Amino acid sequence: MSTIATQHINAYWNAPLCVDEYDHGHAQGIGAELDDAVWREEFARYLPAAPLAIADMGCGTGFASLLLAELGHTVTGLDQGDNMLALARQKAAARRLDVAFVQGNVMAPEAALPAASFDAVTARWVYWTLPDPLAAARGALRLLRPGGMLAVFDGMWFKARDMWTRDAHHPRDRLWLQAYTPDVQASLPLMHDNPPEKVAALLQQAGFENVRCELMQHANAMYRQYRSEQWPTDSLYVVRGTKPKEK
Repeated sequence: MSTIATQHINAYWNAPLCVDEYDHGHAQGIGAELDDAVWREEFARYLPAAPLAIADMGCGTGFASLLLAELGHTVTGLDQGDNMLALARQKAAARRLDVAFVQGNVMAPEAALPAASFDAVTARWVYWTLPDPLAAARGALRLLRPGGMLAVFDGMWFKARDMWTRDAHHPRDRLWLQAYTPDVQASLPLMHDNPPEKVAALLQQAGFENVRCELMQHANAMYRQYRSEQWPTDSLYVVRGTKPKEK
């Protein structure tokens, strides 16, 4: 089922309608400038100081990759969707940022990126929709230099279920219902049950040490204030772990 699920999910996220709406999604309600400011602050808070060589997993249209580059990091974004990557490259050029965008599978990133070449690996809002998040964590471990950090930024998206009501008459919701069928959803380990402690256990199983999870209190408060009063104050979180240093 994991191969079928991956195909369904990739087709959904790479659909032109989804790419367009996803790219504009962070500007709805909270506003693009405010959302950028929130995530610049959170990335600066939870990642080591620049300059780092960062691999941004599931980079999509480049939201996190571009902000990380603006913070002074050297960034490589990885995503499966060619439509997503095409828009990410356009945005990087428009902002005059030198970011490398590479097509590849987050669950097997070493097929597209060199091993032991990055100081940090980031994944923002990605692990919840992966058929094999453990493989993604193990892949991130292989990309990192000894002592490097994996930072998984995610959220308990389905905690407030009325926030995720799907309307079959809405074009993107129709795409969602076609891709995220009950069988596909059942094959995703973190989709409906992804508390930070569960993600932390995955990182530990993958071989990371010093694993810790934290609620992103600032981001949660800002999203609740500017996006929706239904936004749970404990939704967004970050889980971080480090690759053991070689002896």
